[in-house]
Amino acid sequence: MPHLTITWDDPAESIVLLDVHADYTWDEFNAAVAQVSALAAAKPYRCDILVNLGKYSAESSGIPAIQKALGALDHLPQNVGLIVIVVGGLAGLIFNAAKRLDSRVATRARTAQSVEKARELIGHARRSA
Repeated sequence: MPHLTITWDDPAESIVLLDVHADYTWDEFNAAVAQVSALAAAKPYRCDILVNLGKYSAESSGIPAIQKALGALDHLPQNVGLIVIVVGGLAGLIFNAAKRLDSRVATRARTAQSVEKARELIGHARRSA
């Protein structure tokens, strides 16, 4: 199984799901972001991104790694709405702190403790738009 898989999370193909299955390299991450970007860019409507880190979180990597990841996500197409990262506990706190330090994606990045909660955040944002 690949370390990172990318699929559509909904039948309308408006939410891209990036699932993390194992520790990954930055090269793998950058390739995955390019693929997510291409999927979203091919659509003429808003696409949101759901990143499910599972147990593969940034707890041990710290804020610099999180900032690098958030910076990569900053180069997504204009039609990308929310970027919701599924992560909990200490890693979630680290993500939220890093978000405040990086204004480029602060308005679009969110964290959720489960995939279901991430879908709720996206649904709420869409209804509020």
